[in-house]
Amino acid sequence: MSLSDIYQITKLPRVSKDLKSIVQITPNSDSEYLKLGISGSSISKYILKPSPKLIWSKSIPPNYEILSIENYIKQKKGEEEGEEDEEFFVVGVYDKNKKSNFLQIIQVLNNDSKLIKDIKLESKIQNIKIHNNETIIVVLEESIVSYNLQTFEVLWKLKNLYNAQFSEFISDDIFLVVEKSLKKSSTKLNYRLINYSGLEINSKINEFPEILNFKFTFNQGILYQYSIDKNSITSYQLPHFQQIKFLDLNQLDIKDQIISLRSPAIDRLLLTTSNKIILINLRFEIVLDVITSNKEIQSILQVETPKSNSFRDSQNLFITIARDTEISALTYSLDSNTIRDSLGKKQNSNKKDAKIKFFDIPSILDIKQVEIPIDQILNSNLSITEFDGNLLKFLEAKNDYYTDSDKIISSKLITTIVNFIFNQFHEKLPERSLTYLLTHPLFPQIDSLLEKLRSKPRLLRQAIVTSNISLNELLNELNTTENDEIFKDLIVRLLEFPREKLNFKDLNNLKIISKIIELDFGFELISILIDSNGIFMWKDEEFLNNLVELVESKIESLNSNSKILSVLDSLENRTNTGKVVKKLPLYSVEKLSFN
Repeated sequence: MSLSDIYQITKLPRVSKDLKSIVQITPNSDSEYLKLGISGSSISKYILKPSPKLIWSKSIPPNYEILSIENYIKQKKGEEEGEEDEEFFVVGVYDKNKKSNFLQIIQVLNNDSKLIKDIKLESKIQNIKIHNNETIIVVLEESIVSYNLQTFEVLWKLKNLYNAQFSEFISDDIFLVVEKSLKKSSTKLNYRLINYSGLEINSKINEFPEILNFKFTFNQGILYQYSIDKNSITSYQLPHFQQIKFLDLNQLDIKDQIISLRSPAIDRLLLTTSNKIILINLRFEIVLDVITSNKEIQSILQVETPKSNSFRDSQNLFITIARDTEISALTYSLDSNTIRDSLGKKQNSNKKDAKIKFFDIPSILDIKQVEIPIDQILNSNLSITEFDGNLLKFLEAKNDYYTDSDKIISSKLITTIVNFIFNQFHEKLPERSLTYLLTHPLFPQIDSLLEKLRSKPRLLRQAIVTSNISLNELLNELNTTENDEIFKDLIVRLLEFPREKLNFKDLNNLKIISKIIELDFGFELISILIDSNGIFMWKDEEFLNNLVELVESKIESLNSNSKILSVLDSLENRTNTGKVVKKLPLYSVEKLSFN
């Protein structure tokens, strides 16, 4: 499990220092779209791939503090052709001038917005959840209220025993609330599980004989509780809130105060101090990775969690953080949470400060929503030439390969286009379109991609060099290809992968090594190939003898070439012995004559 370097998404505007909550992010933000509210500034929507770009924004008064934000899409069904789905933001706001709290429902329009409803609240908002696009569940400090999403009438209301400190919607129908009560010399925490209809499923009260402050996070049925005063983490198993783990962070040499924490996976925690992001394994009590920021970190805004337990879904996951003057991001990868993967990964030194990438944010007045003529592009009656022309024109491609200045489109549209091409054009593939798509950073991972491109060597090489292709498919191609240039491309691409991920056990190792020596290219792969099996674990004695013979023949060839070179040098020296050496003058004058 590891962290990447930090890079900037967008700069934060200057806002009043009186605003405690600067940035809030919607739960449905992901690695493609970032939807957020910036206190005293705006509610905005960014597209992140292939590079961050503002696509919608609504300004808010400087005295508005955004405490929570949610986003949902209202789908149009059975309406007239051409009508689009409607998008809404639900925002919890505190007006620091009027000392009042309210809930706003805002509709997203083309280059504009519309305030649908403004609901006054009795206390500060802690969290918001849209349930099945039918109800709004609002967790306040003093109560929990459910509203009808169409009429905005109150459906039910539940009073809190203490002030709500943390809430998390752990499923579509159940949410967790942690309430806190402070007395003169003790602290009480009330843990509650409540369903979407307002029925309390379970609760438990813990009392501590001193005044304590906590931070919380939740993932996969486990509540993680960080004690600011004790610098320790306790985990509880839901639904009965049984304590299953306690860890003193001082044991891991983590002494700085933790500002925020998130759990990307079971037993794994992301912790932030004022200038560090720390990744720990709670189960094995070990630090997996540490990265240092050159700017003050305010909080972790969002952590993308894997969709499944597969290796592919556990790589390059997205983390969004708020820093001193910007919103930034980094990626992380998950291991298998075994002692084998975790031992030896303790970080003793921090990574170098991340280099910041800067992106220009265009004016919101320049943004236009354009309806995509997808039916005209994906038309089965078009010839290959017509298809190439239509697609590249729509993508505003300046070349037959992708550049950063080309039109920004979503990964879903790219996937739709690629699937159409392979389903529609079975034998004759549109080479110009595919060349462009294979160089696009959002090209999806396609099963048996190389096999689909077998009839087009140029596209096959392009896919090997630039496209999103699985390691297994590259290894299989290395094992079977007879084309020398493709073989070289495969070696270059494979050497980009971490050494420990390369596995050559099921390949024809002798054939691959022989070809490397024959082409005099890719000798770095030989040591990896041998290490992946372990030379003493190979039972094929004939293979080992052949390998030794190949190496010995290479050595003999080098020795022979060295001797020949020595003889040639000796002959050249003898030839030059009889030459008369003349002293060169400091300068010479030559006269030109004209006939």
